[in-house]
Parts: sequence; C-alpha cells; structure tokens
Amino acid sequence: MAKWEELYIDCLIQVFAKVDTYGLLCFLPLVCKSWYKACRDKSAWKILDFQCVPESIMISNVTKLVRLAVDRSDKPNVTKVALPKWFEIGALDYILDQCPGLKSLALLTLPETCRRIWYCIFRQAKNLEVLELEFFPYHLDDMIIAINYHGHNLISLSISSNHRITKWQASGFANLLPNIKYLNLKGFHIKREYLLMILKGCTGLIVFDVTDCTGFGCVDNVILEAASHIDKFLFSQHRSINTTNQSSVAIN
Repeated sequence: MAKWEELYIDCLIQVFAKVDTYGLLCFLPLVCKSWYKACRDKSAWKILDFQCVPESIMISNVTKLVRLAVDRSDKPNVTKVALPKWFEIGALDYILDQCPGLKSLALLTLPETCRRIWYCIFRQAKNLEVLELEFFPYHLDDMIIAINYHGHNLISLSISSNHRITKWQASGFANLLPNIKYLNLKGFHIKREYLLMILKGCTGLIVFDVTDCTGFGCVDNVILEAASHIDKFLFSQHRSINTTNQSSVAIN
C-alpha cells in the first residue's frame, strides 16, 4: 500500500485544497517534506476556511493567520472565504483588498455593527455571488441597500436568525434584490403578509428556504400559489414543495 508521503504532489495539492486553512497553515506542513511542498503550492489556497480556528487563539493572532494565508495564496484566484467567530475587522479588510476574485463569503459574526461595514464589503467584493451569515446582521436595512447599490452579482443570500422581519425589510427583499436566486431565511419570524410580499416580489428565485420560520401560520394554497414560480420552496424541517409539479416531498 502506498504511503501518503509518496503520493504525487498534484494529488496531495488536490486533497489539501479541501482541508481547513488552520490545518493547512499549522499542522500539515510539519508532517514531511512532500506535504510541506504541497502546502506551499498556491493551488491549495483557493478556499480559505478559518472557521476551525480555536476560540482560545488570541484575536490578534487570528488576524496574523488570515494575512499569512492570503499572502500564501494566488490572491486573485481566492474564490471563497469563511471567517471564524472572533476576528478583527482588519482581517476582513485585508481579504477584501487583496482578493478581488472573491465569490463566496461566510461569516459567523461581525466585530463591528456600524452601518459602513456592508457598503465596504459590497463596494470591494464586486464579484461576490454568495453571502452566508450565521447571525442577525445589525442594520439589515443598510445591508439590503448596499446589495442593491453595489452587490449586483450576488445571487445567493443565507441568514440564520430568530429575529422579526419588518415590513421594510420584506419590501427590500422583494424589490431591491432583483438578482437573488437562492434565499435562505431560516428561523426568522415572518408575518404572512410579509412572506407573500417576498414571494411575489422575488420573481427570479430558484430556491427559497424558510425552514423553522414562524409568524405566517400554515402553508396554504394562497402561499403555494405565490410560490409557484420557485423551483423549490422549503418551509419546514421535513416538508418542501417542488413547485414545478406542485408535489410535496419529504426531506431526509
């Protein structure tokens, strides 16, 4: 049986490209010379995933790790970044400044709640297509406006929260995000009239996920009719509607 260290360097690079960035920085290069060489190849750094960085690491050291990983990458070819729960805003600024080809950004939180942050993100990350937020974004209204002004390539937005969607926010989703094709609002409280507003306004949706959401009651024929243009409408942990043929399917 062949040993890992005897694998062709190209094979190692393909494997390491799927490893989280913390492991790629701190552990894999120490195994052997061939692994060290593979870890130094820029092809292994197209996806920078920092979400496995231990919370015990000082926040200033997280910034150093981020800068080191970005500098080792082929910066224009970095396509996806996932940041840890705790990081300095300077780390995000460095990524946005150095990685112009960024297409996907995943955040567990943000260290700042000022309104400017969303405008900075979408002004700099002009190619951003996917935004995943595992928290409620303060100044959500400003985020929607920033996407409308600068996030013209954004097609997928995912937000997990138990907050309430306001009438303005529902209207913003419906009218200010014309290019959105995948919208995930898991856990929100959404009034029935606001859900209908989003369904009727987001005419380009392919997938709409309101799993674990409350506020709109049961999914009846009125809601299903409003969602008839969407390929897949998910509304609970176990049920979804394939609106192409109006069939209800179980989700395993």
